[in-house]
Amino acid sequence: MTEELSIPSSYAALLKEIKERVCTAQVRVALAVSRELILLCWSIGRDILARQKAGAGARRSLIGLPKNLNAEFPGIEGFSPRSLKYMRAFAEEWPDETFVQQVPDSLSGPPPRQWSSPGPCGQHSKPNHPSTEGHGAKPARCGGKDYPTR
Repeated sequence: MTEELSIPSSYAALLKEIKERVCTAQVRVALAVSRELILLCWSIGRDILARQKAGAGARRSLIGLPKNLNAEFPGIEGFSPRSLKYMRAFAEEWPDETFVQQVPDSLSGPPPRQWSSPGPCGQHSKPNHPSTEGHGAKPARCGGKDYPTR
């Protein structure tokens, strides 16, 4: 005797709900990581700036920082001399930590855009935004994925 397995009608709704929760959690994690990275880069820049303002000797002592950071964290990119200069400029431009903390908090503010083509996790990879349609604007390419340009 073969019994036919029947899927309850509520299964599709359950699956959809779980997929939405997983995708929402993935977005929240990405925003949290972005927030922490912004604060990390700012604080590194602030520390470099403070030491460089302390005197010329401090400036020379930071020359080996990129090499030493890359040796300590071999799998992490972003400690090149240029990146550290950008971090320093970031901290110099926005010296108030309160403001810097507000920027990442605002990342979770507006609702997500409406997307026009399927992408990972049931989401979509290109925004349906007037600025990218009808004006010859093409999405930017990054890592093989399309991102909108403004």
